[in-house]
Amino acid sequence: MFGNPAIKKIIYRAELSFLMGQYEMSNDLNVGSGTNEKSIKAKYVFNQYTAQLTPQIIFNIYNTNKLKFFASAGLSLNLSGYDKSRGTNIPYLDDYGETIFISEDNYLELINFNYSARFNAGLVLNNRFELSAGYSVPSAVTQYAEYNIVVQRVTLGINFLLGKH
Repeated sequence: MFGNPAIKKIIYRAELSFLMGQYEMSNDLNVGSGTNEKSIKAKYVFNQYTAQLTPQIIFNIYNTNKLKFFASAGLSLNLSGYDKSRGTNIPYLDDYGETIFISEDNYLELINFNYSARFNAGLVLNNRFELSAGYSVPSAVTQYAEYNIVVQRVTLGINFLLGKH
């Protein structure tokens, strides 16, 4: 929708996207003391599949029939699913207070809904093809008091625009 269809300077748009990401985090841990000290790498990996709805406001900075340059801001609402979620070499205290290291599937509880601010810039060619680059601010995918895992996205896009322009 155009803020003013005659000028076409401000556009209100809702965008639906599907995103996939493979993530891996690691942390070097020093365990033991003195000559028994050793370094262990704790690691967590997961795949994330996200349906994203982003209402946004687009401002055409340069605006002709053949070429438009725009910037936009919006709020992405993310509904995610996960697979291959696995932690390895996770420090854990056993019943005797000794540190043991475990590997376990689905060790962390990853949340299914989050949101993040999103900013884009790009070009529209002949009122039909859009080339854009975007940035989504980091958003948490866990809800632990001691630590958090956040996902930050940088995107490149090619869109075909439908409807009257």
